[in-house]
Amino acid sequence: MAKVRKGAESFLLEGSSTKGVLLIHGFTGTPSEMRPMGEFLNERGFTVLAVRLKGHGTVPEDMEECTFEDWREDVAKGFEELSEHCGEVFAAGLSMGALLALCTAKLGAKKLILMSMPVFLQDERAYGTIGYTGDIRMLPKEIKRPRPLEEYRLGYDAIPVRAAPQVLKGIEEAKRTLPCVKVPCLVAQSVKDDTVKPGSADYIFDHLGTKEGQKRLLRLGAPGHIVTLGDAREELFQKSADFLEDAS
Repeated sequence: MAKVRKGAESFLLEGSSTKGVLLIHGFTGTPSEMRPMGEFLNERGFTVLAVRLKGHGTVPEDMEECTFEDWREDVAKGFEELSEHCGEVFAAGLSMGALLALCTAKLGAKKLILMSMPVFLQDERAYGTIGYTGDIRMLPKEIKRPRPLEEYRLGYDAIPVRAAPQVLKGIEEAKRTLPCVKVPCLVAQSVKDDTVKPGSADYIFDHLGTKEGQKRLLRLGAPGHIVTLGDAREELFQKSADFLEDAS
């Protein structure tokens, strides 16, 4: 593995010993895309731990041998570490990180925040990577600029072809997991997401095993997939904090 890029490291923001939030970044992303949310929650008193998933924050080639199981193990280790600091642990995941956040319900997470979680993808190229044996190793991303908080966007500008099927594997696993999740959940989705089809949020909300009064659907009007850095981030952060603090 190559050296982790400056700013792409995992981070811990110490706060309450009773309530902690595990933040999980997305596919090809880094913990930096979760930092503004983490700092907001920390100011509200939460202890925050953002994990760096294997193969991320270095060079794209490091992801080629990674599996969804590797990333799930990273999240489990982070959950265990945060549990040593806090009596209650919540999990908030972005994109693929939301798929991984679902896994923490089995570990004892009290509440989940699922942001931009993929079920249906906009880019059809992803489905073509299953079983691919050709010579193309990287697919360039279509970067739309300008983008808010560019300094936090330290993820890769290319998608490792060999790793892409792992996201699809995670989606299929999530579909099976959703009915088994019973903890309170906040599902957040931009209606102008250019990576995940907005109908994904409806699928997630409808298939969660969580009781009706304990799940919320937040539709964000600002465009973009990385909603933690988007123009609607303040609304997202505020409603996320309110959700985590709600004792009902």
